[in-house]
Amino acid sequence: VLKLDQAYLETVIPSIGGHVMVLKGKYRGEVAVLETVHVDRFCADVRVAMGPDEGQPIDGIPYEDICKVEVAEDPAA
Repeated sequence: VLKLDQAYLETVIPSIGGHVMVLKGKYRGEVAVLETVHVDRFCADVRVAMGPDEGQPIDGIPYEDICKVEVAEDPAA
């Protein structure tokens, strides 16, 4: 187990069009696509990318409620 003080951590936001995982709220656990970053308000607009809520916008989600995630290409597609 590695223990780090929160002061050593920083939020990583992908480029526009990149994938994020929603960490809190109604869409917790959903993969979404980053659409807009609001630097002045420390939040972003994302759109759910998969599943039954695909296409659902989530506007103004705080940076700390999302994280960058790599999505593997579906080999069956």
